Amino acid sequence: MIVFGGSFNPPTLAHYRLAQHVLNHSGEGPIVWIPVGNHYAKQGLIDCRHRVQMCREMLQGEEHMSVSEMECNDTLPMGSYHTLLAIQANHPKEEVSFLIGADHLPGLPNWIEAETLLSKFHIWVVPRPGYTLEPHLKDQTFFERHASHIHYITDAPEMDLSASEIRRQLASGKVLSTHIHPEVLKYILQNRLYGV
Repeated sequence: MIVFGGSFNPPTLAHYRLAQHVLNHSGEGPIVWIPVGNHYAKQGLIDCRHRVQMCREMLQGEEHMSVSEMECNDTLPMGSYHTLLAIQANHPKEEVSFLIGADHLPGLPNWIEAETLLSKFHIWVVPRPGYTLEPHLKDQTFFERHASHIHYITDAPEMDLSASEIRRQLASGKVLSTHIHPEVLKYILQNRLYGV
């Protein structure tokens, strides 16, 4: 089971294509999408329940992908380690791993319970524009200690347009059929999100 955490503000077709690619090439699954809670300090972050529902709209009919709203109920940040522990407790027979973008690698040693996280769980790393998959990081010894638990998917499709750029385009009235699933766009319009 792979945990795909993110703001998903909104979830995009690039997120979806990336998840499909990881599902097909990792040999693991299913993938559980977990939008971050409202406590996450990110400008323009809309309510977690809207982001959960948009993910559900996009993933209708997907047999090997689901959405969890577990972080919507948290008043304080759990941190990825505690989220993974909670998922593992709910699925004791599954091997749980985590999917991150290469842009999160430099900060990984500073995550809550980082050492324990990487000793217990595997991490799948995918490309992000402007970041190499095996960068020269400040804490090389940290990554050397946990090399067997960090897996790089080098041929994954990169996110070609950021969610923040999509939000700007939505606010300007542009229709983004190539970047947003039709059901997600319909939900955004019905709920008048992102200034539409």
